[in-house]
Amino acid sequence: MGGRFSDTLRALALAAVRRSLEWGESLTLRNLTKGRTLTLRYHLSERQGWILLVGGLISYLKAWQGRGCAPTFPRGWRETSLNV
Repeated sequence: MGGRFSDTLRALALAAVRRSLEWGESLTLRNLTKGRTLTLRYHLSERQGWILLVGGLISYLKAWQGRGCAPTFPRGWRETSLNV
């Protein structure tokens, strides 16, 4: 087989995901194996942000079922541009 991914164990860390999503900040992905850091930026609608924060679409739908209104997003939310 071979290739650049064979026989290599990689450890990645993605910290403060909830805080980053709530405040519209970029995420930092760390490659613990190589000691490198990568900044991840994203673009999410308010609804998409909520879906991620509550744990997925099914959880989102269950949480708001029967309320007749859309949820308000956590304070500090703002959309960020996609630049990965």
